[in-house]
Amino acid sequence: MFEMEKWAQTRLFSSCKFLTPFYGRSIAGLALLKDVWGPDNRDMLILTYGGELASHPSGISSALDHMEKSGAAGIVLARDSMDKAAVDVLARECERRSLILAEMTDSISFVDFIREFYNYMPCAATGELCSYGEIFQRFQSAFFTHGLDRLLKELHDWTGRQTALVVGQDTYVHPRTPILDPVIFYPVYWQKESARSPFVHVRRYTAAQPPIYILQADLYKNSLPFGMLFLIGNGEKFKETDYYLLNYASILCTGLSDLNLRSRQIAALFAKIRRENTLTGPELELLPEEGNALVLQEFHNALPGTAVTGAEDYLAYLLHYHFPRNLCYSFKDNELLIFISTEDVENFVRKLTALLNTTGRQYHVGISRKYNRSQVVTAFSEATHAVKMAGLLDYGQTPCHFHQLGIYRLFTYPENPWAVNQMLGEMDVLLNVLDNEKKDILTLTVRTFVKNNFSYQKTADELFTHVNTVRYRIHQLEELWNVDLSSTEGRLLFSVLSKLLPLWMQEFYNQQSGQSGGEER
Repeated sequence: MFEMEKWAQTRLFSSCKFLTPFYGRSIAGLALLKDVWGPDNRDMLILTYGGELASHPSGISSALDHMEKSGAAGIVLARDSMDKAAVDVLARECERRSLILAEMTDSISFVDFIREFYNYMPCAATGELCSYGEIFQRFQSAFFTHGLDRLLKELHDWTGRQTALVVGQDTYVHPRTPILDPVIFYPVYWQKESARSPFVHVRRYTAAQPPIYILQADLYKNSLPFGMLFLIGNGEKFKETDYYLLNYASILCTGLSDLNLRSRQIAALFAKIRRENTLTGPELELLPEEGNALVLQEFHNALPGTAVTGAEDYLAYLLHYHFPRNLCYSFKDNELLIFISTEDVENFVRKLTALLNTTGRQYHVGISRKYNRSQVVTAFSEATHAVKMAGLLDYGQTPCHFHQLGIYRLFTYPENPWAVNQMLGEMDVLLNVLDNEKKDILTLTVRTFVKNNFSYQKTADELFTHVNTVRYRIHQLEELWNVDLSSTEGRLLFSVLSKLLPLWMQEFYNQQSGQSGGEER
């Protein structure tokens, strides 16, 4: 619906002369005089020739009364179809009924006038009226002069809808609030509507809970899709004009296949970090000059298995929404890697885990010491070690700092051929000769023995057993592992074993169980 004051300022009405005030009227459409004798002409402008109006069987006065009662906005009179005196009389009669009277002064025909009328649309933000051609020119200027953000703003202003562009893990939204509903990132929840679209690659969807309407345009390059442009209506359906504006904006965005170039460069950088021992090169400039490496590994996922597609896109959007867009991160296999420069890494992790919890996902968190970006591989090695220990030591979502691990910094992984792992493996093999019950009892005894500072009596008291039984068990372990507890070196070795061996056994058998499970499948 057009506000008359706005429409009168358009190029279309430069061919009209207004003989009455506008009365604050809105214009919903145009109708010919012969078609307006029904009960409802709400906010319609009536197009007619003076002779046609004057010769009407019920007379001009009766015709005007009917227009007033049926809600018509007014009349557009063809040029030179009535003499000046008759037009003046008609103007007074229209003004008495608060009807608009406009007279065409140029050679434009009703056909041209109708065609032009339906080529105009109002701006949802300002009410300004422009033709499609003028709006498309504004879109072009916004995009090529000011970039993507301005194009999304123009699309939002003219449609009144929240706009979003999703390219890979990058999401651009205008306005940023309200925050996008997660359903937008999970196509499994969408239902395609039967309404026909004037464009093949523009489709309308709905999501029932909550009621959201999504108008989606696919972005293509070389016939391959690389992103999606959305209009989002919360509980409101789309107008025909929305299809045309979204379609044109998507055409402009077609050249944006490199829009997520930075995020793809970061993904490649993190892939190198995962597989290289050292890293040099200009790609390191993508990272802050110094910072902490964070590794988050998911240990609980409340989302249904059918909704996995889109999860990383949604989490990436949340990271962009709540943190700076230049945050350096990477998702892979339910693992999130971040290199962050902050003076308060604990506060950052608190906000991050709270954000992830809102999606039903829980993560162990490992944090490295602060490093220069040239040492980023070392930083992520520490963070990976810390998050592994967070899982083994049941940290839950409490951050595990590498520098606070103490003796556990020596514990790596069974597959690494380090001396400490070889020693743990050999001792584990010797324990496996025993039956499970005896192995568990001996392991518990040595841990309790070390915890009580090698006191046989305190160990016996804690285990509710006789002190001679404890002496016998410890003697068995001394013989099994060829260790002399009368020496300082022997006691130090037992101290290390009491910390590392249970974790070695837990990690090693977890891996063995996973491998056997994979073989069965």
